[in-house]
Amino acid sequence: MRQTKGALFLLLILAINSVNGQSTSSVYSDRGIGLINYQGLPNNMAMGEVGIAVPSIWNINYQNPAFLPFNNLMMFQVGLEMDRRSLENNEQSGKEVAAGLRNLNFSFPVISGKWTTSFGLTPYSTVNAKTFTTDSLNNNQTGVLTSFKGSGGLTSFVWSNGFKISKALYVGVRMNYLFGSIEDRARSFISDTQGASYVVDFTDKSSYSGVGLELSTGYRKELNETSALNFGAVYKLAQDLTGTNDKFFELLSNSGQGTTPRYVVEDERISYTVPSSIGLGTSYQVFNKYLIGIDVKTTTWSRSSTDTDSFINTTKIGIGGQWTPDFGSVSKYLNRVTYRLGVSFENHPYKVNGQTIREFGINFGGSLPVGLSSLDLAFKYGGLGTKDNDLIRETYFRVVIGATINDRWFIKRRYD
Repeated sequence: MRQTKGALFLLLILAINSVNGQSTSSVYSDRGIGLINYQGLPNNMAMGEVGIAVPSIWNINYQNPAFLPFNNLMMFQVGLEMDRRSLENNEQSGKEVAAGLRNLNFSFPVISGKWTTSFGLTPYSTVNAKTFTTDSLNNNQTGVLTSFKGSGGLTSFVWSNGFKISKALYVGVRMNYLFGSIEDRARSFISDTQGASYVVDFTDKSSYSGVGLELSTGYRKELNETSALNFGAVYKLAQDLTGTNDKFFELLSNSGQGTTPRYVVEDERISYTVPSSIGLGTSYQVFNKYLIGIDVKTTTWSRSSTDTDSFINTTKIGIGGQWTPDFGSVSKYLNRVTYRLGVSFENHPYKVNGQTIREFGINFGGSLPVGLSSLDLAFKYGGLGTKDNDLIRETYFRVVIGATINDRWFIKRRYD
C-alpha cells in the first residue's frame, strides 16, 4: 500500500510538471482555439480511440461517464505523451518533436456499483505552430523576413458522475471547465541596402475560460454469462467561453531586447463558442477475453464560424479492439497482457486553400499488469493534411506512456 501511494505521488508530480507542455507541434494548429486533442485515456487511444461503449472495471470510463459505476476501486490514471512529426510540402521538409501531458484522472466509488465520481485534467487544444515568410519593400531596397509562432492552448478540468439506474441502464453527467491562453507572435526582421536593420515584434494574446455540460447514457445487454453487447451515447452542449484579447507591438534590438515601451493596439473582452457534439458507440465483449467496438462522433463546428475564421462540421470514426489471451494465467505473464489495435479517421474543422484537412491513424498498444494496476502503452502512426494546393503534409509517430493504479482506499482496517 505504501509503495502504491509512493508511485502515485511520483507520477502526480511528473504529470503536473508537464501540464503546460506542448504535446503536439503542427502547422495546422494556428486556427481558432488550436488543434483539438483526443479526449481519451491511453487504453482507449491504443484501440483506435474507441471508448463510448467500453465499460471497464480496470480503467476509468472517461469517454462515457455513464459507465463509471463499473469502477469499484479507487483508480488513478496518468499518461505522458511524445509526438515526433515530419512536415513536407512540394519544396522542403522538416521535423518537430513535442512532449507533454496526455491525461491525469482520478475516480472512486461513492456508492459501490451504483454511483462513481471522477476528476480529470487533459489538454483540450494545442497551439504550437511555426512558419515564416519573406518579402521586399521600396522596389527591393528593403528586405523583410517575418517569423510567425503560435503557442498555448486550452486545458480541460472535468468532474464526472456515473449512476446505475437498473441492471442494464446507466446515465452520466459531466461538468467541464475550459481555461487557458493562446499567443500568436509575428516578428519581422527589416533590413535595407544602407545597412540599417530593425526588428518589430507584434503579439496577439487571447485568454479564455468557461463552464460546459455533457450528458451521457449507456446500455449493457448481457447475452449470456460470458458475453455482452454495449451501447453508449454522449451529448456535449455548446460551451460559451469568455476572456480578454490584447494586441501590442514593440521595437526590438537585433539581440531581441526591447528598445521602446510596448504600444497597446487593442485590449478588449472577447467570447468564443465551443460547439455541441454527439457521439455514439457500440461494442461486443467477451468478459476478460476480448472486446471489439466502433465509435462515431460529429461536432457542429460550422456554428463557431466568425468573420475571420470559417469552420466546417467534423466527423470522427474509430474502430478497434482489445484481447487478453488468458486473464487468469499464473505461469505465463504475457498471457495476462492486454493487447490493443485499431484505426481512426477524422476531418478537421477548417479548410486551407480550399482543401479539407483530414487525419488518419493506425493505433496499437497494450497494458502490462502489475497486481491490480498496470503500465499502459499506446502508439499511433498517423497522417495529417496534404501537399496539394501548396499545403503541408504531416506524418507523425505518437507515443503515450501511462499508468493505472487501482487500490482500495477509504476502507477501515480490521486488524493491524
